[in-house]
Amino acid sequence: MVIPRILKSDNGAPFKSQNFKKFATKYGFKHHRVTPLHQQANGTAEEFRTTAVTSTTAAQSQPDAETAESPTAKTF
Repeated sequence: MVIPRILKSDNGAPFKSQNFKKFATKYGFKHHRVTPLHQQANGTAEEFRTTAVTSTTAAQSQPDAETAESPTAKTF
């Protein structure tokens, strides 16, 4: 998984939360808010959000070491 150094996004509620701030700190990227009409930022933010959701879902579906491999688990 590639983590950007700077994430540009609009001022949407998901990007203002304390959880998102913790997420940015944990993964070591800076968050810059830009105007909603900044198309490049909107596309980049949506792509990053999609990647983050997919990665989180995959990580949560990973089986424990003691259980058989889940058929829905994803490996990156």
